[in-house]
Amino acid sequence: FGAFHSEDLLYSRYSRNCKNSSDLTFSFDCEWCYQCVGCSKCYAIQYSKYCANCSESYFLEDCSGCRSCFGCIGLYQKTYCFFNEQLTKEEYEQRLSQFDLKNPKRAGFGFPALTGFDYTLWGSQLKEIYNFDDELLRGRPKIISSFA
Repeated sequence: FGAFHSEDLLYSRYSRNCKNSSDLTFSFDCEWCYQCVGCSKCYAIQYSKYCANCSESYFLEDCSGCRSCFGCIGLYQKTYCFFNEQLTKEEYEQRLSQFDLKNPKRAGFGFPALTGFDYTLWGSQLKEIYNFDDELLRGRPKIISSFA
């Protein structure tokens, strides 16, 4: 689907120099990533959008240089954040253990298996399913992209 200079890349489009990943769109230099849109130089991130230099994280949007984060928006060089809340490594691992991240449908996310799903919907689903405060969803910066 228009992937260039990539290895073991499945169901992706318009991506370049990616390895061992699946369901990428407009992503570059990524490895072991899944369901990402507009990401670059990321390693082992999943369900993320417009991220750069992030690793071992889930459900990020517009983050840069983040590692071991979950459900964060607009962070820069952070580690062990959960919905933009800074945690210790132990607290982060404890919260993360509550989710079955190997199977999002069993975890209750119920996301469609398509790249570029609606992140506003995902935020409201997480809030409803896990009773999280939606403070992060209010006043979210609108991301304008040449990809859309």
